[in-house]
Amino acid sequence: MGKQPSNLNPRLEQLLQLLQQEKALYQSLKGTMEPEKNALLATDVTSLRRASQQKESILFELQALETQRFAVIGELAESLGCEPRALSLGEIARRVDEPHAERLRQAGDILKKLLKTLAEENRRQKEIFEHSLAIMREAFELLHSVTAAPTVYRRTGNIRRPRSTGNLVCNEV
Repeated sequence: MGKQPSNLNPRLEQLLQLLQQEKALYQSLKGTMEPEKNALLATDVTSLRRASQQKESILFELQALETQRFAVIGELAESLGCEPRALSLGEIARRVDEPHAERLRQAGDILKKLLKTLAEENRRQKEIFEHSLAIMREAFELLHSVTAAPTVYRRTGNIRRPRSTGNLVCNEV
């Protein structure tokens, strides 16, 4: 690669700093997943709510960083004479000199691995949520069938369905 414009260096450093912050937030997000899973398995609603709030806060911070990153990439694209959409970290690394190129490749590799791990853990969490939801549905169906009054045939052949009685949950049948 030839000599890159010197005005790129501050933007590249800013991009690398944003990527480092994103990495830290993704690691924090990963750290919330185990407590969330444990809370779900233990049906601990308070801990589950706390973990969800932590995740929401982290995702909000990630969204703010992403906005900043897009702005920096827009500036880099302008300096490099290309469209911002065409600039992935790999493409930026190909267009800039060392040591920035190597640092960008490393940051990209680390983020890819983290995102892959998060996606896999998220898939597992989804399976646990779906399984728990299925168990709850079966329990409610069982409770409903136990509390439902039996239907009775009348002498005329019509079916009499008595009104459901009893209180199950929150004064509702």
